[in-house]
Amino acid sequence: MRLPERLPELSGAWLRAFKTLWWLMLAVSLVALTAGQWTFARSPAETGVSQDHAATVITLAASTLDGLIVVIGAALLFWRRPSDPVAALLSLGLVSVPANDVAFLVSNPTLRSVVDNGLDAVPMVCILLGMTVFPSGRFHPRWTLLIVPAIMAWGVLFFAGEDIAIVPAIGLILPALIISIGSLAWRYARMEPGTHRQQVKWVMLGLAAFFACGMVEFALLVIDGQTTSDRTHFAILVADNLLSPLEGFCIVGGLLVSLLRYRLYDADAAISRSAVYAGLTVLLFGIFAASETLIQSLSQKWLGSGTGAIGGALAAALAASLLVPLHHRLNDWAKQRFQRDLTRLRAKLPEVLIAIRDSSNPNELADHALKLAMRGVHASHGAILLNEDGRLVLAHAVDVPEQGLAERLSEALPTDPSPGAMRADDPDFPLMLPLIAPDGVTAGWLALGSHPDGSFYGKDDRRALEELAGPLARALAISIERARRELEREAERRTLTERLAQLERTLAQAITPPREAGAA
Repeated sequence: MRLPERLPELSGAWLRAFKTLWWLMLAVSLVALTAGQWTFARSPAETGVSQDHAATVITLAASTLDGLIVVIGAALLFWRRPSDPVAALLSLGLVSVPANDVAFLVSNPTLRSVVDNGLDAVPMVCILLGMTVFPSGRFHPRWTLLIVPAIMAWGVLFFAGEDIAIVPAIGLILPALIISIGSLAWRYARMEPGTHRQQVKWVMLGLAAFFACGMVEFALLVIDGQTTSDRTHFAILVADNLLSPLEGFCIVGGLLVSLLRYRLYDADAAISRSAVYAGLTVLLFGIFAASETLIQSLSQKWLGSGTGAIGGALAAALAASLLVPLHHRLNDWAKQRFQRDLTRLRAKLPEVLIAIRDSSNPNELADHALKLAMRGVHASHGAILLNEDGRLVLAHAVDVPEQGLAERLSEALPTDPSPGAMRADDPDFPLMLPLIAPDGVTAGWLALGSHPDGSFYGKDDRRALEELAGPLARALAISIERARRELEREAERRTLTERLAQLERTLAQAITPPREAGAA
């Protein structure tokens, strides 16, 4: 028996069956969400809003918001990518997430358990299988087929109920999670730069944010078990219920951006900023907690009493004083770690300009600069035009037809541009960057196509290009001037050579005596 290599294509009967099942699960999920609201509305009225009643309202609102987030995400995938098997599988899994709440409408306990477990199995199977074959729909590497028995092992929990111990339960759950997430990481590490790699990066970013929220929830649970303050319990309840829809948003957001291919190439900037803010939060919290504990301990030892609010104020002041330097350090580290191509562009282009600063070939300089710029900001194609004697000429182009390109762009570009990247209406080159030297001379233009997914450039990409526009313009202006002078010198040499040759011919004719007719 030959094992399948990929998910089946959705067409014909398969597509009709999927759409029917999707609409059925959507109806069940909407009933579940509405039933929750209806059950709450039938609860006995209370005079005023007690903390218990407020907690019920918060929990219900968070649950409803969480359900709406996944249902809306599923609807967007269903609407935009109905025939993509991976998107269809994940859409069906997402739309089924709130459906198990409909089991509370069943009065029979046995039947309620069957309905609850059955509806729980649908999103589990769809999401795990979809993530395992993401984004191409292929079981690659072949060991990813082990997800099928791993999912079946997880399904044992639905029949075992609460009779199974925690350690065996974890043993049944972990293999499916390891295969699903491990296959994503395995493919990502071996993918060439491109659209598929960016898709996996967005999904992994969503998963990382989901697990980060889960760790915060666990920390809140530990704190909740150690405190006796009602206000602290209520604050933790609010935070926990805010994190629940945030987890859903992280997963759904990562899948939507990835599968709809919307701004895929902003993943590096998003990961970089997330790492900066997460690291900054952890470090500042650790500095505050450690310094406050140290101040209190020293106060008890030297003064015999605590400092009270003064210790907290001093710790907060210390953390605030370290905010800016820590932010700069983390920001530099994150850019080097997660925005490597952009960092390489900032580092390599000045080196290239220095290495060929004595070149009199502006086309060679434009070739090197364009390739670095395209790689740094992930451009699909690009061109550099040079200003020679008041007209634009094409210096170099990559992955775009050169015929008539300079003439077409010259008609749309302003003659006296302002510094900074501009968004153009040109279908091939949405980004135009004037290369203006420090002395105000426009040496040319850098024209870049969109990202391979069709999206425009983010703020970090545009800022990096703008920072390098001045040095590149100056180098191009010097190279153009040097080339012009060499052409002038070459023309002078040719003129002198021609004149010397003419002079030699004249002298030869003057010195050589004419032959007399009939001389012996």
